[in-house]
Amino acid sequence: MTLTEHPEHIPVAEEYLRALGRATYNFAYLEWAIIWLTETMRPGFLRGASNKTAGDISGCFSSAVESLENTNASKVRLQALASEFSQIVYDRNSLMHGNPHTAQTGEQRLFYDGRHGRSDWTIELMTRFSARTATAAAEAVDLLHNGCL
Repeated sequence: MTLTEHPEHIPVAEEYLRALGRATYNFAYLEWAIIWLTETMRPGFLRGASNKTAGDISGCFSSAVESLENTNASKVRLQALASEFSQIVYDRNSLMHGNPHTAQTGEQRLFYDGRHGRSDWTIELMTRFSARTATAAAEAVDLLHNGCL
């Protein structure tokens, strides 16, 4: 029997994997909303977006927001979103670059210890990350679809 025949033998709780999947999906959803917002401010951005890291996308979005006229009624909201997205990218990198480890409780989890700090990615921490990401995504979608640019 090989691992590829029985991937369920990797010792991790299904609830943990669901939380990880939600965190990953919510981030991807937010990232594409940010890409589309950037495209509305800088036409053509979308063409090269797939070759950019999340950090690159965050930087391009922040730059596009800062280049808006101060008379733009949505600039303050966009600045807040750019700041929040930048922090979310930082946290997402910690999650996605985490390593499997065994917690003191015996649970299998992702743990990150690197240039983005230290994070023991519990279900609770991933749930908070997912909620924060969903809130930012809702703001991005509202800005995108309600003619705020």
